[in-house]
Amino acid sequence: MLAADKFTVPGVIAQAAAIAGYATTREAVAALPQPALVLHGDEDSTVPFAYGEELAKTLSHSRFVSLPGAGHNFFVAAGEAANAAVLGFLREVDQAGG
Repeated sequence: MLAADKFTVPGVIAQAAAIAGYATTREAVAALPQPALVLHGDEDSTVPFAYGEELAKTLSHSRFVSLPGAGHNFFVAAGEAANAAVLGFLREVDQAGG
């Protein structure tokens, strides 16, 4: 699946530039009022697992889901669990009216 996922060098460069140019504050993130779902593979070598945990703790209305054995592209490694978590979260938010 990943081999068929085409990317271009200009695309990778543009993504890196967008990431490098982005800035926010912990206070701004904590002030976000909407429900949030944070999914993170516990074998992510791109973004440390602790950062996912920290994000979930910072967001006021969040749920953290750890995906054991999954790396950065967790929808490939743990697709069934990730999809179930997202669909369950969306159902709950929809039922709560938020």
